[in-house]
Amino acid sequence: MPPGPCTVTITIKTDSLAKHFPCAVKLIIDKLGQTGAYSDLVAAFTTNMKPDLTWRDAPLPWNSTGPIAGPNNYELGQTSQDPTSGLGQSSIITLNSNMLNNSSTLLIAAAAIHETLHAYINFNIATADDNKRQGYVTTGTWLYALDSWATISGLPSNYRDHYEMLDDYFDKATAILAQLDNNAHTPKEYQMAMLFGLDNAVDGNAGQKALLQSEFNSLLTKYSITPTQLNGFNLANLNSTTNKLPTSGCN
Repeated sequence: MPPGPCTVTITIKTDSLAKHFPCAVKLIIDKLGQTGAYSDLVAAFTTNMKPDLTWRDAPLPWNSTGPIAGPNNYELGQTSQDPTSGLGQSSIITLNSNMLNNSSTLLIAAAAIHETLHAYINFNIATADDNKRQGYVTTGTWLYALDSWATISGLPSNYRDHYEMLDDYFDKATAILAQLDNNAHTPKEYQMAMLFGLDNAVDGNAGQKALLQSEFNSLLTKYSITPTQLNGFNLANLNSTTNKLPTSGCN
């Protein structure tokens, strides 16, 4: 039998990010924690092992060109396993300082939700993997099925996560963004914000990239979003002239 549930305090560390971008913490990270559906995502960190979610900032690729990502690459954030986490359940989220300085708060909030989903999926897979090693699961459990699909099958992590976000979490993510924003934008704008980067499968093979693109295109069709509309939205919000993070008043 697996050990019973244990209620502990979730550890979400924002000190590093707050030193450079206090308004990102106050207006986005803290407010996300007050929304019900987002709280469900970070509640995954409530275990007897007490994993952490750490937020920080750093300059990442911004309108760059590379052999894998190609031209005009904008990387809004990165999520990696915390190397101090024994079971690999903790994550470090790094938001691009270029984005925090230049982009709309809508796109920054979407990026924060996107990276949280990476951390959430990583937590679930790390937990499933440890449970399986300890003999705590059966083939009938949801986490075992997830672990078998993603870990045993050897799927690359970025492709795996983005497929899950498109296939299982997209509507939930857009609902979180709308709740955070108090429905100040249109549903299509929330959908376009959450689509940013989801067709990126740089660690996948040709077949996986094609499958991810197919999932991405199906959402464009479902929500009547044209590539031209999406590109225009991205350009306007990546280097925004309005609706940017305040540079003071958040300490």
